Amino acid sequence: MALTKVRAGGLTLSDNFAFTGNITGSGKIIQSLSTVENTQVLITSTSYVTTGVAQAITPKLSSSKILVIANMNIYKGSTNFAKFAVYRDSTQLGVSDHGMGEFSDLAAGGVFATVSCFDSPSSTSEITYTIFGKVNSSNVYVQPNNVEGSITVMEIGQ
Repeated sequence: MALTKVRAGGLTLSDNFAFTGNITGSGKIIQSLSTVENTQVLITSTSYVTTGVAQAITPKLSSSKILVIANMNIYKGSTNFAKFAVYRDSTQLGVSDHGMGEFSDLAAGGVFATVSCFDSPSSTSEITYTIFGKVNSSNVYVQPNNVEGSITVMEIGQ
């Protein structure tokens, strides 16, 4: 019987094997895409406006779910709040007025905001997920002083 000895660091799978099949099955991550955004945006509107935090994805399966997670830094005044919503192209997801959450505090200052949702787009066409925001009064800065935030979209097989 022939013996083969594999030495640590001697075999790199990615150099020797190529995966050409499809990943399927419930709960499996089919693809994950992220964007880092560091452009400061001033929000003064009481209606939802874009924050510029966005990521496109083209689902491989129409039955897939898309998990959207956005992390942003915001700076607000002491008497105002900010509400954020996830949009799939031009469609708002979540509760119409409250979006995905309200960020408020009695004191002025910076707040780290995470907005997330689990979507069922039923599509294999490109979709862009964008975070929109609004205020009740005064100003809210998203990514103040160009601090980085991010958005990640993951296609989950069903």
